[in-house]
This record gives sequence, C-alpha cells and structure tokens, in this order.
Amino acid sequence: MTSAPSPHDRMLDLDALESESQPTFVIKTSDQAIPFELLFCNDAFRRASLQNTILGSFKEATLFRAWALAIRLWEPQHAFANRTWTATKAGAKKNWKIVRAVEKPHSDQNRMTDADNPVADIRADKVTPHRSRKDFPVWTLNKRPRIPLRGFPTSNVVARWESMQTMMEMTDVGVFEYLPNGKLIHANDAWYRLSNHPRDLPDHVEFSFMDLAHPDDQALIMSAWNTLVQGNCVTFEMRWKAKPGSEDDAQWVLSACVPVFNEDQDLVSIAGNTIDINGQKKLQEVQRRQIDEALEAKRQQENFIDMTSHELRNPLSAVVQCADSVISTLQHIIPKELDSIDSKTQIQRVEQEIATCIDNLQTIVSCSLHQKRVIDDVLTLSKLDSNLLRISPMLVQPSSVVSGAMKMFEVECSQMQISLEFEEDESLNCFEWVMLDPSRMLQVLINLLTNAIKFSKDRLLRNIKVTLGGSWTQTFIEDGSITFAKDIQPQYNICDKEEWGKGRKGFIWIRVDDTGCGMTDDEQAKLFSRFTQATPRTHVKYGGSGLGLFISKSLTALQGGSVGVKSTADVGSTFLFYVSTRVPESPNHTQHHKLQQPTLPHALSAEEGMKNAKLNILMVEDNLVNQRVLSKQLQKAGCIVYVAGNGVEALELLKKSVHWQGEKNQDGNGTTPVWDIDIVLMDIEMPVMDGLTCASEIRRLESEGMLAISSASCPLTTQSTSCLASRLTSFHDLTSNVRSDVYQYRRHLPILAVSANARGEQVAQALAAGMDDAISKPFRIPELWPKMRGLVPRCA
Repeated sequence: MTSAPSPHDRMLDLDALESESQPTFVIKTSDQAIPFELLFCNDAFRRASLQNTILGSFKEATLFRAWALAIRLWEPQHAFANRTWTATKAGAKKNWKIVRAVEKPHSDQNRMTDADNPVADIRADKVTPHRSRKDFPVWTLNKRPRIPLRGFPTSNVVARWESMQTMMEMTDVGVFEYLPNGKLIHANDAWYRLSNHPRDLPDHVEFSFMDLAHPDDQALIMSAWNTLVQGNCVTFEMRWKAKPGSEDDAQWVLSACVPVFNEDQDLVSIAGNTIDINGQKKLQEVQRRQIDEALEAKRQQENFIDMTSHELRNPLSAVVQCADSVISTLQHIIPKELDSIDSKTQIQRVEQEIATCIDNLQTIVSCSLHQKRVIDDVLTLSKLDSNLLRISPMLVQPSSVVSGAMKMFEVECSQMQISLEFEEDESLNCFEWVMLDPSRMLQVLINLLTNAIKFSKDRLLRNIKVTLGGSWTQTFIEDGSITFAKDIQPQYNICDKEEWGKGRKGFIWIRVDDTGCGMTDDEQAKLFSRFTQATPRTHVKYGGSGLGLFISKSLTALQGGSVGVKSTADVGSTFLFYVSTRVPESPNHTQHHKLQQPTLPHALSAEEGMKNAKLNILMVEDNLVNQRVLSKQLQKAGCIVYVAGNGVEALELLKKSVHWQGEKNQDGNGTTPVWDIDIVLMDIEMPVMDGLTCASEIRRLESEGMLAISSASCPLTTQSTSCLASRLTSFHDLTSNVRSDVYQYRRHLPILAVSANARGEQVAQALAAGMDDAISKPFRIPELWPKMRGLVPRCA
C-alpha cells in the first residue's frame, strides 16, 4: 500500500522543501528502468552528509535506492542510515518522488508476514497462464478457473504436484519464487547450486540474495525487481559471486522472471528461473578478445604503413631530385668548358657547381641509407603477411656473401670510428660451397649489423665482430648459451624440395657481437615481436620501426632456422642466427654470373621547355629538405619560386599577388606587391593548415571574387575527360572518378597536389578538395613538367 500524498506534495515547491527541518531529497521515477539520481537535496540533508551513504555500493544502500525508485507496492516506510524514511509522489504526472526522513521509528505493522502469504494456499489447478505483449508468460492466480478443465486430470493432485516438484529438482535450470518483500519461498537444487545461497531457512531473510549477487549487478537486479512489481516481465543477465574460499570466476546466469497476481490483481509473488550461461560468456569473451586483437593489429599495421609510406617518399623525392641536379650540372661542365677557363670568376663558378654536386651527393647517400632498410622491411612484411615470400636457393660461397655485406658498412663504420671485424670459424671448412638463398640470409645479417652500428656508435668502446660458421646438427648451435625465439616453428623440411639438390643437410650460422648498450632480461623477452622495440625509449633515442627483428625471425624460420640473443645491460649483445642448407656432392665452381652495372638516365628534356616558360610557382611544402632541393631545381630551370611552409602562409602570399581582389597589403615603402603566380604546388600533410583545407579555401575565395585569375593570364580553356582520365590513370587507375561530362571549363588558379600520400583514396580526396591534378613523391623534373604544362594554359 502507498501513502496518500499530501496536497503540498502534488507540486514541487523547492523553497518549502529547502526549509524543512528533516533531511529531504527529490528523485525522478519512471515505469522504465532509470538510474537513481539525487536531483534536489535540502539543507538538512546536506548538513547530515547523507549523499555518500545513500549512493554507497553496499546492500542496504542498494535496497534503499530500489525502494525509493519503486512506483507501486512500495512500503510506506523504510529504515536506513539510522532513520526512517517516507516517500510520496509529486508533480502533475506523478513522476517525481519526495523522500523524507521522519522521527518515528520504522513500524512493522505494514510489513508482510508468513501469515499474510497468499501463496500458502495455492493449488496447482488454480493457476492459469497467459501471454503479455512481450510474449513473456505471466501467471495469474484465479480462485475460479476461467478455462474449462476438460481433459485436465482432477485426481491425485497432490501426487502430481509432488511429481512436478521432483522434475524441478532433476532439471539443471534453477527455479525459484519470492514474496514481494524479497523473502524466498522455495527454490530447486539447481538454483541453490548456481547462486550458492544457503539452504537454512533462517537465512532466507528479505532480499538475502543481494548478498550473493555480484556488486556490479546489484543495481541491475533491483531495477529488474521494481519492473516486476510494476507488473512487467523481465529477462536479464547477471552474475552470482563465486563460492567463498574458491578461486572460481563469478557465475553468469540468464534470469527470466514473471510477477504473479491474484484475481484482485494484487502482487503475491515473483517467480522465475535461471540458466547457466558461463560457457557462452567465456566463449564470447574469447571471441571479443580475438576480434579486439585482430582490429588492433590491423590498426597498428595500417598506421605503420601510412607512416612509413609518408616518411619514405619525402626523402626519396629529395634523393631523386638531387641526383637529377648532379647529372645536369656535370653534363654542363664538359671538357671544352674546362679547357676554356681563363679567369678566376669562371674557376669560382665551377667550384660552386662542384660543391653543389658534392652537397647533393651527400644528401643522396644520407637519405638512401636511412630509407633502404625501411623499404626492405615494409616490402618483406607485406610479403610475409600475404604468404608471397619464397626462398630461392642457389649455389654460393657463404664467405663471399658475408664479406660482400661487410663492405657495405665499411665506410659508415669508418666515419663513426667503429671497429668492424669478420672472422671465419674453423667449422666453415666443410661448407665452402652450399645451397641457400643469399638475398634472404643477407637481409637478416644486414638487419643485425644495422642494429649493432646504431646501438654502438655512441659508446666509448665501439667493436662489432661477425663470425661465420657451419654445423651438421642443430643441437650444436642451440647449446643453451643463446636464447632463441620459440613462438614460430622453423620449416626444417625446406631442404627436401627438389631445387635444393641431393647433398648432405647442414646449417650455416652467423654470430654478430657488439659493444652496444645491451638489454635486460625483460627487454630481451619481447624483442622479436612485431612493431616492438626493447623499450619505448628506443624509438625516441635511436629511431627505427620495430620490424627488423620480427622480420629476421620470420625469414630464418622460412629458411629452416632461428634467431636468438644473449645480452647484458651496459655491456653489449650477441645475436646468432642459422639457416638450413645442403652441401652439394660435386659443386661446379666454374659457373659465375657477371653483374651488370646500372646506367645513368639520359639528360633532362624538360629544362628547355621550363626555361622558355619562366613559370611563377608558389610551392607549399613543410619539409625543409624538399623545399631546398625542389626550389633549387625549379630555379635552375628558369622558374621564379615563392615558398610557403603551410596553408596559412600560402594564403598570405596569395593576398600579395596580382590575383588578389580584396584589400591590398602594402609593404613598408607604401607600394603594393605585384607577385604573379601561374601555378601552386601543394603538399597535403602539413602543420597549421594542411593542403586539402588550403585548396578548399582558395576555391572559396575564388567563388566569392576575392581571388580572380584574369583572362589574359589564364584564358578560358576546355579540358576533355580523356585528358583528365590520362592524369588520373597515372595514379592508381582512378578512372572511375572521371566525370561523365564531355568538357570541363576552368578559369582559376591551377593547384597541383605534390605529396607523399600516394593511395588512390588520398589522391581522390585531393581532387575533391579543389586541386586540379596530383603527382606523387618521389618524382623527377621531367615528370613534373608535363603536369604543370597541362595546367598552365600559356604553356600548352
């Protein structure tokens, strides 16, 4: 029964509630499950500091909140926090509750007792089921059955009732029934087993099950209880606490409950069942973990590929352009010109040209060495993930292969004052000629040598030693001194294929010792994982992608071997890897293949056209190396180049050009600059303002008339879709993005996207942002000129 609200409670008068002497608060209620929230607390409530107590996670606080949120059949009074509380509905729609503390102690006269239990005299033949709108069974108790009992046995009712109870005890589904005050009436063995509820009847106190419910699910259970007492069925998942003293996880169950009413529609009990879903939950957790791991791995790989692609293409663009500059310069310094030098000025000019060539060559070497390993790692990783990497054995001399690799690092080690030593172990005597894949073996060795150099270059003692040997057995190599990677299975049968021949099986091993910074045991444990370095500080101090050792582990496993490490912090490291091989019975040492030397490209054919055009170019590029190299190349080709480091600087430069129609910016002499700009070379990834935003802003200014290209400098031109298609097809065959109209009219500032973003969707974004065409780094001037010539009408 609910207490009748007084007239002053029907509308919320917060001022009156604030002045009350007893602690009072207001909450919102609903026939749907909503969270408990204190929307108003009066001064007496705040002075008593009751908020933390009411919002506590212990059982009594949870029951109090459930009582306060109940819409129907709540007790008129509830004892909590050494006070007795009353609750009354308020508001025009009765969807608010005012909860007050009263002085009188809690009375038991309104509490339900066993004598008042209407279920005590229920018989099975007085129960009639029907379905609610949600298709849940709701059991309505009738003194007189509404349905005919034709065919329903009326004899041996007690025996049949006992048989039903026996069947309930035999099932694995927990069955229970509670009084509205939360006292357990009866339950079967499965329910006791799942909930760990004690069987002693004195323990069946009101809401005793709350002590056994998982703390995180107690609020959910009381919310479901309130829904039940409102006359609605509920189905929900919950957890019982693990049995005290055990190390088991919480017990997951699916609980379906229905309210039971008498013929007067008074709630008399809550009935339901619980099903063990622990197995399903564990399976879901495993599947969820696998999905999360797969998504995280995919996200890491995509981020890594995007990062490395961008970082690779920027330096490579400088490399290619520096090479072109060196070639062009050297071709101009022909012997006839050298013979005609007769003045100091000409000598200085030649010296400057040579100094420029040397500077460009040094840039080429630096960028190439930095990028080569990253390129190899990315390509190898892609092939490994796609199962496209193949081992191609050939007859080689291991000593010649390793010594050739050592020569690649001689100059670098000499510059860093690192002692680089190569030694052939006496065990190599039987392995002068062997069958193996030299390129894959070299890739592992180069990774190890690169790491050794990187971690030794800043040490006082800088020694690196490479030892090459052979073994007929694997156990001789894995003698316990080196910890080998064990999370991947080597392909020991790789040598059984026909192309390996019929010689005796063996192993070639290579050991790399260095005096670098070394590693701890914990750092060594995760060393060969994908995208993982020894510590987070490794990337900050030494750089790298975290792929080299993972790829080395995969490559050695593909070759029927493994890789391992032994390291001591602040002393140095020893890496050892081995690969399977076959020693041919009668090797033919006379078969040698001559290597063809690469030839230099022909002279640039675009220089003459660019010198005749004398283009005014706005280059928007944040990379300082690319700024310097490309601007020199363009200036050397007769262009006037203006440089901006980001989109904001580019817009400021455009406001100083002859195309700006807004308020003119005057310099210190009071004159207005008249810079002319024929084309914009726009990078995409830039700080402050990126290229896509800048291009959109330029097109917006043109549409508003603030930036206009005169007919004289840029006459109205037509551009057929075939021309546009030819440009797009050079970028990942994006012909599907070509519009279907036959002619596209243009009178605006040409913008050419010049970026390391080379994926098809990235190029499409650039065109959608208002750029006219795109060229991907690295590129050469002969490739850039046709793009600019097609966009600048006076060069066509």
